[in-house]
Amino acid sequence: MGSHPEIAVRVAACIAEWAEIETSMGVLLAVLLDASPKAALAMYGSTENRTTQQKMVMAAAAHQLSQDES
Repeated sequence: MGSHPEIAVRVAACIAEWAEIETSMGVLLAVLLDASPKAALAMYGSTENRTTQQKMVMAAAAHQLSQDES
């Protein structure tokens, strides 16, 4: 990376964007669960497996959609 600083800048930008996406997914989970954002972020962040995180958000969304149809 030292010999290609322009690549290092791009990698850092990607890491920053991914952190923003992770935060947004945690906030989305809070909205879907009608829960505290801090609690939802803690729950989402404590699950390190990306597949499990995705399933958690999708299950909350499916539940919320089924409630909206009732």
